[in-house]
Amino acid sequence: MKKLLSFFFFILIAQAAHAQSGIINVGLKGGMGFSQSKSYDFENAQSWHAGIAARVKIPLVGFYVQPELYYSRNGGEFSFEEAATTKDFTQERIDLPVLLGFRIGLKSLAVRLNAGPMMSFVLEDGFSSLPEVNDINSNNLVWGYQAGGGVDIGKFSIDARYEGNINKYVKSINGADVNGRMNQVVLGLGYWF
Repeated sequence: MKKLLSFFFFILIAQAAHAQSGIINVGLKGGMGFSQSKSYDFENAQSWHAGIAARVKIPLVGFYVQPELYYSRNGGEFSFEEAATTKDFTQERIDLPVLLGFRIGLKSLAVRLNAGPMMSFVLEDGFSSLPEVNDINSNNLVWGYQAGGGVDIGKFSIDARYEGNINKYVKSINGADVNGRMNQVVLGLGYWF
C-alpha cells in the first residue's frame, strides 16, 4: 500500500510540474541605449548591454515578473568647460531591473507593457581615469527605473524602454556640484528558451 501511495504521489508531483512548465522562461538579452544627462555636456553618448532574463508568468491574468541581469557599457564624449577640452569616457556597470508587466496576445505573437525598479552597480565611473578630473564624488550603487513595452514573436522579443535614475551617478567633479543623473532610451532584442 505504501508503494502504491508513493507511486501516485510521484505521478501527482510529476503532473503538477509538467503543467507549470511554461510558467518560467529564461532568455538571453542584448541591445543598445542612447543616453542624455541634464547636467553633463555629452555628445555621442551610446551604450550596449548583454545578459540574461527570466520571465515568471502569473497564471490566468496575463501579468508577469521579469528580473534581468546584464553587463552594461556606456560611452561618449564629455566636455570640460574650464579646460576647454573634450574627452572620451566609458562607464561600466552591472544592471538589475525587476519589471512587472502585462502581456496580451497569442503564444507566438504578443504585445507587452512593463515597468519597475532597477539597481546599477557601477564598476567604472568613466571619469576617474581622465587627467582633467582631480576629484570626483560618485555612487557605486545607483537606483533607477525602467518603463516601456515590447513585442514577442515566437522565441524572440523586441523591447523599447525609457530608463531614468533616482539618485546620482556623479555628485561632484573637481569640487563642482553636478546633477549626475543619466537617462536613456534602451532598445533590446531577446531570445527565450
